[in-house]
Parts: sequence; structure tokens; C-alpha cells
Amino acid sequence: MTAYVESQIMLNADDLIGPYFTVQCLVYSFGVGGDISFERHLSSLGCTIHAFDPTVNEPKNLPANFHFKKLGVMGKEYINNNEYAYIRVPI
Repeated sequence: MTAYVESQIMLNADDLIGPYFTVQCLVYSFGVGGDISFERHLSSLGCTIHAFDPTVNEPKNLPANFHFKKLGVMGKEYINNNEYAYIRVPI
């Protein structure tokens, strides 16, 4: 079993998702940066991944159930000076 640290929370993904998991697993991950190992692992367990980050290019060799968009989410208006794409989400 592999443990992952994501956002300072320790969890054991193998205990959460596995062959006994009968409900479809869907993950939305924002701000993935240059390390998508957590998302890749969940993808290998059968989860459909939707990953977003405007600051990095699409990772290479993604499986069919792993979808990446060069897009960010912010809670306020943002003037795009760096050619990043953001959508506004009210908070």
C-alpha cells in the first residue's frame, strides 16, 4: 500500500479505492504543478482524472482516463498579464 501526502493530508489511496470499490471514481485536481504522481496513481486504480493548471504544459503519456486542461480557477477577477487562462468561481 502506498501513502501519499496531498495538501498536508496523509491518506492511503489503496484503502480508499481498489478492486472492491464499485462506484465510479471521479477526481478533479486543481493546481497540479509539475508533480502529478498522486493523480497518476488514482488513475491507475481506475479513477477518471480531470487535472487543471495554467502554469504547466500538458504532461506526456497520459492514460485515456486522465484529462488535463491548462486552466486555473480563482475567486476574484484577474487581469491576464501572463497569458494564463483563469475562470472566475464565486466564493
